[in-house]
Amino acid sequence: MVSAVSSARSDAGIFEPATIIATRSETTCERDKSLRDVLDGIVRVTGADGGSIVWTAAGTEPIIVAEHGGREPACGFPFCYPAATNGTGRWHRILCDDAAARLYGASLQTPGGIVSIRTAHRQWSEEVERCMHAAVREVEPFLFASLRLWASQEDAVTRLRGMTAAVNRTDLMVMVVDRDSRLRYASASAEALLAVENGLCRRGGRVAAVSLGDTLRLQSAVADVTAAEAESSSSVPVIAIHRERGRALLTAVARSEVSDASDGAAVIYAIDPDKDRGVSLEPVCKLYGLSPVETKLACLLADGRSLADAAVGLHVKEQTARSYLKQIFLKTDTCRQAELVWLMLKSTVRTATGFRPMFL
Repeated sequence: MVSAVSSARSDAGIFEPATIIATRSETTCERDKSLRDVLDGIVRVTGADGGSIVWTAAGTEPIIVAEHGGREPACGFPFCYPAATNGTGRWHRILCDDAAARLYGASLQTPGGIVSIRTAHRQWSEEVERCMHAAVREVEPFLFASLRLWASQEDAVTRLRGMTAAVNRTDLMVMVVDRDSRLRYASASAEALLAVENGLCRRGGRVAAVSLGDTLRLQSAVADVTAAEAESSSSVPVIAIHRERGRALLTAVARSEVSDASDGAAVIYAIDPDKDRGVSLEPVCKLYGLSPVETKLACLLADGRSLADAAVGLHVKEQTARSYLKQIFLKTDTCRQAELVWLMLKSTVRTATGFRPMFL
């Protein structure tokens, strides 16, 4: 059966890559490599001269994730045909402009998009077509299962990348560790914290504190929340990690939803009480129409300064600062300094360093 199909293969040489749709970067991952192996097998079984697998994520342009061969300019037909929108999951003929060639393929609709496979045949006959369909029927279960698995993995990786980018654009210091405190993931802000080794640091691939006592308490908290008996517990230990410079870091340790403790059993959240909140508070100040000097005063108060200290920081008399504060009270519908600070801190826009929030 396969030999009958293979005998119809063209000897025209290697095709040039098609250019009608984007191609995945050269730094492809192992998932794409496995997909290329699947495509090579289908091209071999069907006796095709070329083939491609195309991924069309929801709302995006088609991308070639695997290809075998290419397109010869004189031939005039692109085997890298854009993904169909029906996602029927059945092997069928695809119309093309070249009467001397044929395209075949299938498209599968998945939750994340459409994955399509195409094969191109420059020489064909009814016997070749009959043998090809017989060969495809034998491998269809494996083929479609492989495509569905790849699409599922692609969708999961896309969502993971999106979540990683979202966390990295906040000032949240998040670290995912296994039950032995080995670091599996750290947000951009957490990486910056670990790099300066002021409170928390890396030691042999593990998250540790600079002081031995804090390290032991942190590791004990990780062990407690990852223990089997803690599975139904909602408690989140909070530890003060002492630093040489600045106030102690507030560190919370929570159990992760990951069942495999070797990947990520616990999540460590670190909060720096000394972080400058000025940039994060500017949008809410603009929301309430505060002037630049009123904004600076509100930020100083939210940072824990007394009104007298804030006046010194503004280079004005305390009575002048009190007048500014009264205007702030009117604009924010607050009547006490504590209420104002509470409002400011609740409305903080927490972006990472380098991302300046802007009120539109």
